[in-house]
Amino acid sequence: MSIPEYIKVSAATSSKPEKEKKPSRRKYFFRKLFVILIIFTPLWSFLAWYFWPKKPMRIFILDKTVSRTSYDEHMSLMWVLNYNRFTKENLSRYRASQDYFGFFPTNRPQFKVKDLTLYSDEQLDSISQYYDMFYYTDAYGVYSNEWYLKGDINERSSLIYGGANFSEVTLMEKIFQQRKLLIGEFNLVASPTPYDVRKALEDLFQFRYTGWTLRYYPELDTAKNQDIPKWMVRLHDQTQENRWNYKGPGIAYVSEWGTVFILTKEKDLISEIPVINTKKKYAEYYKIPEFLRYPFWQDVVIPYSESNVIANYKVHTNERGDSFLQYYKIPKIYPAVIGDSAENLRFYFAGDFSDNPIGYISSYFKGIYWLRKLFYNNQDFNDRRKFFWEYYQPLLQKIFYDYYLRKERIDRTNPRPLPKRTSTVQRSIEIPDFSRENKILISSQIIDYQESSIPYGVRKMQALLSQKTSATSATGSAFNTYEIEYEDSRTTEKSASKTPVDSTTTYSTKETKKDQQVPSTEKESKTSASPSPLPQSEQTKQSPSAPTNVATPSSKSTDSPRTLPTLTSPKEHAAEQQEKPYISQKAFIDRLVVLTRNGAFIRGRDYFGQNGTIPSTSATTSGISTDKKSVSASWMVIIGSFTSEENARAFAAINPSYEIIKLPGTPYFRVVYKSYNSLREAKADVASIKSEFPDAWLLRI
Repeated sequence: MSIPEYIKVSAATSSKPEKEKKPSRRKYFFRKLFVILIIFTPLWSFLAWYFWPKKPMRIFILDKTVSRTSYDEHMSLMWVLNYNRFTKENLSRYRASQDYFGFFPTNRPQFKVKDLTLYSDEQLDSISQYYDMFYYTDAYGVYSNEWYLKGDINERSSLIYGGANFSEVTLMEKIFQQRKLLIGEFNLVASPTPYDVRKALEDLFQFRYTGWTLRYYPELDTAKNQDIPKWMVRLHDQTQENRWNYKGPGIAYVSEWGTVFILTKEKDLISEIPVINTKKKYAEYYKIPEFLRYPFWQDVVIPYSESNVIANYKVHTNERGDSFLQYYKIPKIYPAVIGDSAENLRFYFAGDFSDNPIGYISSYFKGIYWLRKLFYNNQDFNDRRKFFWEYYQPLLQKIFYDYYLRKERIDRTNPRPLPKRTSTVQRSIEIPDFSRENKILISSQIIDYQESSIPYGVRKMQALLSQKTSATSATGSAFNTYEIEYEDSRTTEKSASKTPVDSTTTYSTKETKKDQQVPSTEKESKTSASPSPLPQSEQTKQSPSAPTNVATPSSKSTDSPRTLPTLTSPKEHAAEQQEKPYISQKAFIDRLVVLTRNGAFIRGRDYFGQNGTIPSTSATTSGISTDKKSVSASWMVIIGSFTSEENARAFAAINPSYEIIKLPGTPYFRVVYKSYNSLREAKADVASIKSEFPDAWLLRI
């Protein structure tokens, strides 16, 4: 029997649909809680930072490289101070735009300078008593192209302001003696810091600067990477046989005497970027990674004592790359962080550590460190933000906290002795040939390069003598033979090919900084190679990390590595000084070009005189003011200070209007640019004088 249709419809309409399952109240609660946390977490984080205990600490911050109002060179330091609530004495926070000394950009092209130039020793002593610590973030300075914006910022230009001076060295030494925290970093000792100031800083921080700097570039093709400076390409083409035609990532090495060479990932490197290797005990103590890439500017230095080294850089080269480093006497492993094993109160960072592209606003949120991986790209080797979050911030934070907790308990009744120059190094190294204590005879005298404040022009002779040539002789040889006679031996050398040679070396011994720095044999060059702090006889230990018997990448090689002469100042020695040079004195002087402190080139005959001699050390002091009463003016602009009279006379010979003074009780012969009766007149002119003589300073008589 069939069912009627109306019964089917009634049954279908009478069936009730199933009820939808509603979320439980617990799920609603967690959803609301999650939204609330997302919305209000920044607020809680800010409130935690705001109520975090403030820690007053008087910090002297010095930054001479502030060409932009972004304050890149000390912004990372300010971030660490603000995040950890280190404040000024009045409990107000440190501000990147005003709480530092150095160069202040105002209304371009106007600027202000606040430094220690005019402070007396008594005032510097008072400053050292007031401040708790000293941090020198950058001494590179500001140059005309990047400040006035009238030229290519990737080209070198004249210095407006920069370089460390003796007033700053004096303050740092007083800080050190009072057992207060002292921190310096790249490029404190490189150009444009004067040579004699550099040597004082090297002794204070206990290392020796080799004259080499390096930087990683993710792309060496100049058409693709506009960050590669033009001067670097030009110097490379001048000092190497091959022209700049590189592709892909690599490392650029630059010396302060103008040599540039490249290690490419394709041919020379196992790992394309230098790695910071922190010793395990320090990695655990400072809570920093044991291995971390660092892609930015770094200088190659040699520590006086291995016990002070906290971390090292390592460049991972293959056999071909090893031969380049051996030829130029550059180590594969060199310090990244140098500490103070005795009292843990002095640090030097051999890299541009405080220059990182970070946002300052994030320092207002406590706990943001735990979200740090969201703020950098781990796949981008050139991203320095990873270095800031993983290395610089925890390292500096720990250093500051340690010092803050014990600074009131440090016994300062007896001054800490200044460190002396160490005659031995625990790390086995071979001093580069450009720093050997060989002596070349000039004008029957010996010029001591290491022990006197010779003008940069005289020291530039070393770079001129070391210039390589690739000109082919008439016989088709790629080498030009010449002879240089040293005091201890007479050798015949060949001007080097621009490619490395096969050599066996022990572990051997970095500036340029940004994109204008590296000096060369051109007009703006002002520095030369630094001498060795160690005697050659004490560097005999072979390092297991140094490769030996490495094949050269070039089929051409010389019989032995280049040996460049070191110039020294006049000394009284025995009759062996009369040994005749290989080339005549007049011929040498005629071919010589001297670079003066003001950046001008003059002929050797004009510098040393027509007879080609430096004034004798026995010369009288006629024409030199030696009594304060004989000086009519009360203010003088000093453009040069020398410990030897002959060097002061040679420098003053540039302009007959320059005067030389020597005040009683001081060992210095000072070259006076101009004298004034009032401080106002002197200050009005000193800025313009500094454009010609960056080291000029005011002296009150």
